[in-house]
Amino acid sequence: LNNDLVGVAFIDTQIYIHSISVIKNFVLYADITKSISLLTFDKECKTLSVISRDYEPMEVYRCEYVVDGTNLGFMVSDSNCNLVIYSYQPDAVESQGGMKLIRKSDINIGAHVNAFFRTGIRIHDGT
Repeated sequence: LNNDLVGVAFIDTQIYIHSISVIKNFVLYADITKSISLLTFDKECKTLSVISRDYEPMEVYRCEYVVDGTNLGFMVSDSNCNLVIYSYQPDAVESQGGMKLIRKSDINIGAHVNAFFRTGIRIHDGT
């Protein structure tokens, strides 16, 4: 086996990506000053394409997926001690045809968050 890294796709990004998270063919990344973007990887064409992004500048510390059943959201921590939750809703008018991620929630927790840990939750029916 050859242990060399092989490039399969390339995308020119904004300034500086420092946080990235992948689920299946979706890539969520954080730019140090330009907030977050959602990409998709097409295995057949070997291309990365921008699906949607947040257009408001934000100094992002970390980004991660939030999975709730069949719903997929995106959580971001920023330099102002906020946790921000976004969703991708291409049918919503405010998403401009899906090009803009929709900001769903802002939570100021009073501390900087540098890491997220995604885990499944077991739900018990009480019996």
